[in-house]
Amino acid sequence: GFFHCFLFFLLLSRLCLRTARLAGLLPAMLKLQLPPFKRNFSSSSPTSTTTARYASLHSSPNSRSSAPTSQPQVTIKSARNTQRLGVIASRNRGARLATGDYLLFLDSHCEVNVGWLEPLLERLAIGATAVSPVLDSINAESLEYAASSKNLMGGFDWNLHFHWIPRPQSQPQRRDQYNEQQQQQRAFADSLNTQTAYLQQFDWARSRFSEARLRRDTNTAVTAFKSPTFAGGIFMISREWFFKLKGFNPLLETWGGESIEFSIKLWLCGGQIEIVPCSRVGHIFRKQHPFHFPNGSDSQTTYLRNSKIIAESWLDAYKYFFYASKPAAKRIPINSNDTVQSQQLRRALNCRPFSWYLQNVFPQLKLPNDDFIAFGALSSGELCLHIGNHATSQLHMTSCFQNDVT
Repeated sequence: GFFHCFLFFLLLSRLCLRTARLAGLLPAMLKLQLPPFKRNFSSSSPTSTTTARYASLHSSPNSRSSAPTSQPQVTIKSARNTQRLGVIASRNRGARLATGDYLLFLDSHCEVNVGWLEPLLERLAIGATAVSPVLDSINAESLEYAASSKNLMGGFDWNLHFHWIPRPQSQPQRRDQYNEQQQQQRAFADSLNTQTAYLQQFDWARSRFSEARLRRDTNTAVTAFKSPTFAGGIFMISREWFFKLKGFNPLLETWGGESIEFSIKLWLCGGQIEIVPCSRVGHIFRKQHPFHFPNGSDSQTTYLRNSKIIAESWLDAYKYFFYASKPAAKRIPINSNDTVQSQQLRRALNCRPFSWYLQNVFPQLKLPNDDFIAFGALSSGELCLHIGNHATSQLHMTSCFQNDVT
């Protein structure tokens, strides 16, 4: 049978000094067993049912001196996907259904840490365009939760594969001390008192995270910092900005590259991405996809096709570095209409060229020069030389379509 997606929405009242709502979008495939911590968070439903879930938290405005008089009401609504949509289309559908002022995208294989939401909302409330938490690691087999470094930002290579890279030391290391924001931050914290008190009633939130996992040491906390991209689909953005950019590219199929594409167009078309170290979300980094790709395709071909559309739409003349890294992409057919929408968007929003992105946002993405003897992949037949992201990773031969599965 088909695998379908459901979307989980969290509508949260009262952001900072005005009323606002947050819609959290969480695509997950049914007919697959959810991790225990996720089952504890979302109410159970028959696994054969395809639904889009809305969970709304409502509370009455309260002053600084008054305590909440009642718990927020939770209402659940459902919508059905009548056919398989895939991650990309499901996120777009969820965004259209959502009525929140802010959209929060999460993967289904995530576990939110304690106090994760407020820092993200705070950055958006004071003017950030899009924000993403630090992604901690959850072991896919044991479900053990391990903290990740707070000094990494999202990047990618000329293969258009995502990588974590060290953030420049020139970016601020210490917590912001902006006096003009202090009163706004206090008001923001008060506005979330009701919701925080409600969420703390979940037993899983208290038992899952030890004090060491909270990572709330003010001596080591750092301010938000800019990042060229975000990992996976885990970020928060205003609804207005999301639809200004036309959402995720609907011509990208199923899974692969959508986050890099959205990050590039967000930066080029007037926005920016911040990583907020005070917010932490656990994520299972899977070694393989738990689903089959439609139409007899596979993850490698789908990812390569999506990457080719991104290169043709946004990289300008730098797309030839992509083809040099991924010569197999030249053989992947795409229609000329696959890039028309992106080109129209670039003109309509007066977006910057990709050269600006390389100079001002992601100078770490180096260009080949005369010092390079060759550029591309070392291959033997259908196998290419590959090395992991860690310093201790060993070289090995694997498929030339190799990409990181998240």
